[in-house]
Amino acid sequence: MFPIVRLGSILLSAVVLLACTPGENTPDSPLVVDITAVAKALGRDEVMEQQLAATRDQLNRQLDEITHNLNSQLEEKQAELAEQADEAQTQELQALALQARQTLEQTRALAQQKALAYRSSLVLAFQEEVRAEAAEIARQRGATSVMLANVATLWFDPRTDITGEVIARMRAAADRSDRTKDAGAATQAPDSKQAR
Repeated sequence: MFPIVRLGSILLSAVVLLACTPGENTPDSPLVVDITAVAKALGRDEVMEQQLAATRDQLNRQLDEITHNLNSQLEEKQAELAEQADEAQTQELQALALQARQTLEQTRALAQQKALAYRSSLVLAFQEEVRAEAAEIARQRGATSVMLANVATLWFDPRTDITGEVIARMRAAADRSDRTKDAGAATQAPDSKQAR
């Protein structure tokens, strides 16, 4: 019982010390951003999911094609041998079937690896976009780091949360990009009077 009381008093002391710590955003206090909330707010989670689904569909089509080709080769060999196969030919057919199954499993595993790698590349590219905006906000506030709010984060002071600022900055950047594209398209469009 003594160790439990001691642990309880240590935890209570830690809570009291944290409560007494000033809540100011000091230069060395980290800021926090919820990258999942940023992705949802910008609709990027859905876009990335659509891109990933398209890649999976493409990989599944390739896998189906490989499966069809392997099955066709196996059926051709079976038809070749028909019912006249001797022991050596039967073993050759079994070896071919085993090789086809192994090739199919290897291809399936490779397709899964490619899908995971593509998903990782999408997430990393988005993280880089968020990182650029979060770093700028951190510099402006004099913070030395930005942490991700995730399941490993037990608690953080809401005043250090820059998720909303990151979302606003990324929306503004997207709007500027859209206006630039629109302006570029307008200057490239032929004037109807000049076309005559």
